[in-house]
Amino acid sequence: MPCLMLIRQFFDTNEGEMSVQQYFYHQYHMELKYPKLPLATERKGTSGFNFYPLEVLMIERGQRVDNRRLAGQLVQAADNFITCEAKVLSAPEIKYKTDSLQPDRSGPMVSWRLNPRIQFLRPATVTSVSVAVFDRAMTDVQALEFFQALARGGRARGMSVQDNCAKVVQLPSEVDEITEEHFR
Repeated sequence: MPCLMLIRQFFDTNEGEMSVQQYFYHQYHMELKYPKLPLATERKGTSGFNFYPLEVLMIERGQRVDNRRLAGQLVQAADNFITCEAKVLSAPEIKYKTDSLQPDRSGPMVSWRLNPRIQFLRPATVTSVSVAVFDRAMTDVQALEFFQALARGGRARGMSVQDNCAKVVQLPSEVDEITEEHFR
């Protein structure tokens, strides 16, 4: 179905013909901010469609839809981004045990390569780690290899990281309760 705009889509109600914008105001006392945005449509059996303003819809946290599926529904990601004024803040000085790193104040720190001989100011002791992998993005073995590389880097800089302290947990991204359970 082609993209429809709120101001152009009308349907019959008990009160007469009404636009989606008018319906939301009449039914929910909601003044829509973006009446020129396209509508999302939902097929309603053989009787037609339901129409929803995009501004009232929410994407579920962690929901992933591939571009082929979007293209099949005539939806695509925009190439033109919204622009706004911003201020780039200088990176702060980073203090280590015997040294500090002062990034170039003329702009952002593009690359930060820590000298392997530099020790952390107050190195942590790590006794237990959960490595969360969402939506089977990698195998348990790959997740453990990642953690072991991270632990080696920490040890080289003074951290105490116990061997075999990592537990890999495979989680679906949309289930908040399960995620919270593993990080209590």
